[in-house]
Amino acid sequence: MSGDDQTKWKVRILGDMLVSFPAAILNLLVNPSPILNILEFR
Repeated sequence: MSGDDQTKWKVRILGDMLVSFPAAILNLLVNPSPILNILEFR
């Protein structure tokens, strides 16, 4: 893999994270899981 390919790969991973991260937060706000509530109240 050349350096250019590695840069594109990192950008793609970061892009996927930026897209999936807000979706995960929205999902937690709309439908909070009991596991997270247990962790918060400890």
